[in-house]
Formats: sequence, structure tokens, C-alpha cells
Amino acid sequence: MNINLGNKKLNISKTYLVLGIILVLSVILILIVGNKKNSNSIMCTLKNSNDSGSFTSVYSGNFKNDQLDTLIIDYKNEPTSSYLDMIDAIYNNYERQLKELKSAGGYNYKLNKDKKYVSYKVTIDINKIPDSTKEVVGFNNEWSLEKFKKNLEDNGFECK
Repeated sequence: MNINLGNKKLNISKTYLVLGIILVLSVILILIVGNKKNSNSIMCTLKNSNDSGSFTSVYSGNFKNDQLDTLIIDYKNEPTSSYLDMIDAIYNNYERQLKELKSAGGYNYKLNKDKKYVSYKVTIDINKIPDSTKEVVGFNNEWSLEKFKKNLEDNGFECK
């Protein structure tokens, strides 16, 4: 519907469309800003190498209300050429350990193998780990973002 305002015409449907878009964008912005107050994340990386190969660990922590909620661990082991014949043994060892971890509850993993490396990604939902297991593995809700960061930095990780 067009309304004539002297030398201007107002298209009501376009006006409502623009107002609707502004309203939707405002709600999205409020949700994003509001969620940032209760949710934070950090990513910490450690790279090492020695005669047997190079190793990269990336720990990504997601926090809600300043408590660790989800931890994602990406790990890559790249053996030197003299250790490449051990790729299958390395893979099998990681697989055995990760299966044990998953059976505790709250853990999921993906394990990969190539001719030159073995890698895995472990996702840990802290709230799904049984309380008895939390204490054993150190996830007893005492991991604030600052404590998490300090602990990893004290162990050689670089955090962002």
C-alpha cells in the first residue's frame, strides 16, 4: 500500500519489512552480547618436537558462568621418518586409551591415521561426566577460565 505524502510516497510494506529486519537484528545482537557475559572460551596450543617426531596439542575450553563446561583436545603426532613404521602401534595405543576414556562417560573422540601422522580430537562435556569420575580426572568444577589458562600456561601452552 502506497501513501502519498506530498512529493514523497511511503510504501508501508517496505517500511514494515525494514522495521522487521531492524527488530530481528536487534534481538540477535542482544542475544549475542547477553550470552557473552555468561559464556567465554579460550584456546591454548603447545608444540613440541624431539628425535621421535613433532607433537601439537590444542586445548579449547568453553566456560559458562566462569566454570569449564566443554573441553576439546586436538592432538597430532607426526613421527620422524625413522619412526614412521610405528604409526600403527601409535594409533592402536591411542585407540585403546581413548576407548577407556569414552567408557567413563562424557567423552567423545575421533581418531585419524595417515602414513605420516596420527591425530585425535576428544570432546569432553564436563556436565556428562559422572561425579565419581570428575574427581579422579580433575574436573570437579574448580576450573575457572583464569585457573584453566594459568595451569596450561604453566605447562608451556600459549593461550589466546
